[in-house]
Formats: sequence, structure tokens, C-alpha cells
Amino acid sequence: MSLLNKVIMVLLIATSTSQPMKTELVKDYSKIIDSVTFSNFNVNNEFVFKVGSNDPIHISIQNRQFTTKSILRGQIYSRHYTISSKGDMAYINDDSLCVIKNNKKYKIEEPPCGSPAWSPNGEMLAYLYNESICLVNKDLSRKIVVSKGKRIGYPLWVDDNALLFIRDGHIIYYNHKEKVEKQVTVGSGFYKQLCYDRHEREVYYVEDGKVDFIKSININSRKEKVILKGYYRLIGIMHYNNEKGLCLIDKSNTLLFYSIKSGRASVLANDVFDAVLNDNSKVILYCSIENKIFLSWY
Repeated sequence: MSLLNKVIMVLLIATSTSQPMKTELVKDYSKIIDSVTFSNFNVNNEFVFKVGSNDPIHISIQNRQFTTKSILRGQIYSRHYTISSKGDMAYINDDSLCVIKNNKKYKIEEPPCGSPAWSPNGEMLAYLYNESICLVNKDLSRKIVVSKGKRIGYPLWVDDNALLFIRDGHIIYYNHKEKVEKQVTVGSGFYKQLCYDRHEREVYYVEDGKVDFIKSININSRKEKVILKGYYRLIGIMHYNNEKGLCLIDKSNTLLFYSIKSGRASVLANDVFDAVLNDNSKVILYCSIENKIFLSWY
């Protein structure tokens, strides 16, 4: 039986539409859970995930209901899926950058590539290539090398014209329309797992060291704050019970909502291996260490 045929649509929690709801998508992966890969950015309530050598599965969500379909058949080494607001999909296959546009596949860049990310309006695609941050337009006809560095990564769009990325121990802001670059962080560090609050212009990130921290820094004022101390994986910014906060996985594999205002943490799920949050911050796709994948609405 194919992976898609194993998708089950049994609601484990289905109370009123105002309450959290969880759906178990797929179960019983035997021992291949370590090779699950999720899409790294999600707009229009769309997700992509892949298990082992199975075909990736595309999930489309509307009004707390969803549909699934297999995609990219036979591309067993694909990963890092990202879908634009215009419906184009970029992903990495055999370390090459590929784009599906109007149902046609285009190879944009040869290896080594990684971390593709569409701008919010779907006009530009950012990606990593050979220690560089590059951009290509939606027509795939013009490539721009934005920056180079020995430690470079995590391209993250803040609006249609500007993005953040990490380079040589600093978080960098770059506006490709104005061709303006500025360093956001004051001190040098080992940063990872960026997420961005567009309303507050606040960057949240994990800083590795002898003790890990989750911090935030404002792009305009460059004022830095310590949010949490300890080991956490930062999944994204989400809204829960009418509060804004961070979606996290702690060292005991607990999926948490951490309220930025109150400093309180709420448990969303236990025994979570990995997770991804959609762009409207209310739907989470996560994988349990019990070899199951869940889709949860909040």
C-alpha cells in the first residue's frame, strides 16, 4: 500500500471550531521516522512532507478540512519544499535547486544548493548556493548574488523586497530593491532558526553557546532581548488562545506555546520529533516519536 493510501482522516479531537483540533494523517512508518522532511515555509495553508523514499505528499487546508496528493513522483532525494503565494514550488533534489512552474519542472542551479524561500508576493526566490545567498526572479530568467560568506544561511523574507540571513556570525538585513545591506546584530555569535514578526519588526532566533538562548532583536532599534534560556528548537511565531507567542520544541520533545507577553508556556503535544508551522500561525504539522504525523489547528 502506498504512503498516500495510508492517509487516514479520523479526527482524534473534533469539538467546536473554536477549539484545537488534531487529525492523525499517517501512522506506522516502521523505523524510517528519522528521514521525515517537512516543507520549510508554508503559505496559503499548504504543506509538503516526505517520509523516507516515498513520494512527497502535498496537503492543502481550507476551513479545517484538508486534501492530500502525491507529488514529485520518483524524486526520492527531494527536500526543502517551499510553495509561493502564486502556487510555484521550489525544492532541492540531489542538492540541485528545482522549480515546478505551470506543471513544468526547471532545474535552476546545480549543486550544492539549499534552503529555498519565496518572497511573500511570490516574485523572488532566495536560496543558498556554494556559500552564497542568491536570488532569482519568478520568471527564472535573472539571478543575483546577494552575499557571500564562510558561514552563511537561513534566508528569511521580511517583506516583498527585503530578507534576513546569517553571515559569518551576524544576522544581516538586505533590501534587494534598494540594494541596501545592514548588520542587525551588534555582537558576533552562532545564530540559527530565525523567525520574524512582521508587525513588530522583531527577529527571533536561537543563539548557541555554552548555554543556549532564544533572543529577539528589533531591526530598527537593534535592541536585543533574552526571551528564554535553555535548549529549545524554534518552530515559529504563532497565535494561541488570543495570545501571540513562540512555537517551540524543548529538550524533552514537548511541543510548546510560549506567550511572549506573560512568559507562560502551554503544552501543545508530547513526544514530538519535528514540526512546521504555516504562515498564518494557526496550523501545525508535526511528527511524533511514535512514528505518526499529525495536523493540528489552533
